[in-house]
Amino acid sequence: MKNPDFELFAQLFPGTADHFRALHRSVIAESVLDPKTQQLIYISNLAALGYAPAVKSHIPLALRAGASKEEILASLLTSIPAGGLVPVLPVLREVADTIDEFLAAQAAG
Repeated sequence: MKNPDFELFAQLFPGTADHFRALHRSVIAESVLDPKTQQLIYISNLAALGYAPAVKSHIPLALRAGASKEEILASLLTSIPAGGLVPVLPVLREVADTIDEFLAAQAAG
């Protein structure tokens, strides 16, 4: 699942988007955290910012890395003390729906 906001950013500023992707790859490569933990932290941070498109784009990555629905929802809950309840509430429904859609599509084959 792609983030439409980032796709527009990449269209308008391809060089900067490439540099951002390189930074992201570098951070992931240097991390001692496993991919599932990295994605759960990413989701938690993005939820604290209230940025649903990016959260939704990381849900399939987290699920593929072995995260459960409960772990992803717990990462949203964990973001509340740092980010507050207000940014997380609008993300919650979209996250739950996206997880369910992804899992249903996987089950269907």
